[in-house]
Amino acid sequence: VHIANLFTGQLLLETPDIVYFTNQAQEFGFDELLYLEALKKVKIFPESQIIKTLEFLTKLSQLIAKMGLAKKQQLKINEEISSLLEVKANLNQNLMMEKEQMELKTEELERSNKELDDFAYISSHDLREPLRGINNYSNFLIEDYSDKLDVEGKNMLATISKLTVRLEQFIDS
Repeated sequence: VHIANLFTGQLLLETPDIVYFTNQAQEFGFDELLYLEALKKVKIFPESQIIKTLEFLTKLSQLIAKMGLAKKQQLKINEEISSLLEVKANLNQNLMMEKEQMELKTEELERSNKELDDFAYISSHDLREPLRGINNYSNFLIEDYSDKLDVEGKNMLATISKLTVRLEQFIDS
């Protein structure tokens, strides 16, 4: 993978051959004194130092590349986290709306249950009154007219009394 270009400028690995550069200046028509003066300014580095420097620069380039990749990955993770936080916020908002709707429905149900309880109370009260009357009159008939009733009539009145008691227990429950 191509990571970077490194430009170092002029350098020499050993002491230059002055005769070679003098001939070169003459061959190309350079000012020999200026050319040799410039040659003296070129740094001389041993090859081992160049190799160490290039190895360092290679490792530095790799480190910079890894840091860049890590930064890119972190930005992607941050975007994903941001997206998840947005989803969470939307879910929380939906949950709050659902909670509010449930509270409204709970209030409505409580109100409906109270109305139903009120209706049941009123209905049971309204049903008990004639039921008590039927029970009382059947008991009165048994007490006051038992000598005038045959066994079947007494049994019928006793059955009416038992049924009214049973219906009253049903209403109570």
